[in-house]
Amino acid sequence: MLITSLTLQDARRGRASALINRLSEIASSTRFRRLRCAVAYATRSGCESAVASLQRNCRGWHGLRKLWLVSIDFGTTDSEALELLSQLPNSEVRIPDGAELLAHGLFPRRCFHPKTFIFDSGTDAAEAPFGLFVGSGNLTLSGLNAGVEHAISLLWLPPLVEREAPLLKSSLSQLNWWNAAWESATPVSRDFLIQYRRIRPTRPREDETPSVRSFSADSPREIDTNPGIAWTNANCFWIQTKQLYKNRGAGNPGNQLDLKRGTRVYFGFRPVSVPQNTVLGKISLQYDDLRPRRCSVRFGDNSMDKVNLPIPGSDGPENYDNTVVHFDRAGRKRFRLTLGNRLDLQTWKARSRDQGLLYTLAGGREFGFYS
Repeated sequence: MLITSLTLQDARRGRASALINRLSEIASSTRFRRLRCAVAYATRSGCESAVASLQRNCRGWHGLRKLWLVSIDFGTTDSEALELLSQLPNSEVRIPDGAELLAHGLFPRRCFHPKTFIFDSGTDAAEAPFGLFVGSGNLTLSGLNAGVEHAISLLWLPPLVEREAPLLKSSLSQLNWWNAAWESATPVSRDFLIQYRRIRPTRPREDETPSVRSFSADSPREIDTNPGIAWTNANCFWIQTKQLYKNRGAGNPGNQLDLKRGTRVYFGFRPVSVPQNTVLGKISLQYDDLRPRRCSVRFGDNSMDKVNLPIPGSDGPENYDNTVVHFDRAGRKRFRLTLGNRLDLQTWKARSRDQGLLYTLAGGREFGFYS
């Protein structure tokens, strides 16, 4: 059986983490014996995220032979990424033209620019299972989760029908390239990393882009990269309210909305763990055509994120109880706020479901994101 797939990723269009999800699907489809990867560059945070996802999904991860061809052209690759990959179980990292690059200030004679992942049975025989993933994304957080990237994958699973075997054989003949590239590449060693760190220039990093920046830090987080990056980049967020806590007194409608822990990332705050009752910061909320209001977002004593909505009857609607609150991004930490009816809810749920971003809280309230 041959399964082919086209994967298009764009976090601002509701397609976050599409590449890493497809890679994980290939890894989980059967038991492979070897993984070969060739990329133009890698970042530490990108490797951490990719390895965590593949480890969760790949059967026999520790026994899987892992071979990594990673370029250091122009010093774009993090030395920490090379170190991380080399320390994985049953793993080896090599650098195309590595010795020559160190000798010539990291300027390549020819650029190494593939983004290819190969899963197989550990031999060069034309047999299933065999997985091939080729795209535009590098081994970075942005490349595999948020950036505008495209990829094609082919997955051969036994048994193969007659017309599928020739394509696998043809693909393998092309991938004979790997053997020569691997044999001529420079193994990563402690001395190699020392030399690379010494001459590597300081330069902007891809994983410092706003779409993934908050997930590239080492700090403990309240939400994982996936779906956190999708929430960070979504245009819209909606949530059912039921009855809000009467924080303004028994006779007044409440305006404190409890949210899933980690929802803060949609509003532009970092996902790092903080003590209960920590104010995360302020956002601007505008209800309909009323004046915008500065509202606080905090991590509450019930271990939920909370947002203070515009005051009911003043800068907001008469009441938020038993409604659906909808946020629409209007700028950096600026949002338009509306209340939805039953028809709106059906539309929003459908869009969130289509993008894999529909959820239910323990208490039964539904919420979702979409772009």
